[in-house]
Amino acid sequence: PLRQLLTAIDDNGLAIPSITFNGGRTLTLQEITDNLVESMDLVFRVLIGDIKEKTKINGIKVRDLRNYKAGKALFMNTEGLPDGSALYGIVANSHSVAVGGFGGSDNNCTADGEDLTINGVTISGLRLNVNEIPGLYFDKCCNPDDPPTT
Repeated sequence: PLRQLLTAIDDNGLAIPSITFNGGRTLTLQEITDNLVESMDLVFRVLIGDIKEKTKINGIKVRDLRNYKAGKALFMNTEGLPDGSALYGIVANSHSVAVGGFGGSDNNCTADGEDLTINGVTISGLRLNVNEIPGLYFDKCCNPDDPPTT
């Protein structure tokens, strides 16, 4: 949606909106997009071994780049724990493998999901890292005169 918004702004010859963050720092939506992409690219390149944290880009080690540090904090799973809001030891779906989210399987027969027996199983030590990421709302981007909705 952010890239679509930027494309629509460009196609219509509009000025790119800015966002002022807590503390007074102001960035345009294009700057936010560019920073996110650079952060993701740097973290990805380090993770796949394309570059190392000690590699220098424009004379600065990757580990010291502002966007790498921000990207590492946001995107890198340094704890090695699953990231999400729930963790299951076993997911028993009513029909075949449990992929596609809950409710993603057809339940066409009355016996689907019935008579499951699991014996001699112990599930323990499940741990989870919940990483909450704040959202941006662009409710005033189309019409700055609209009242805020957030």
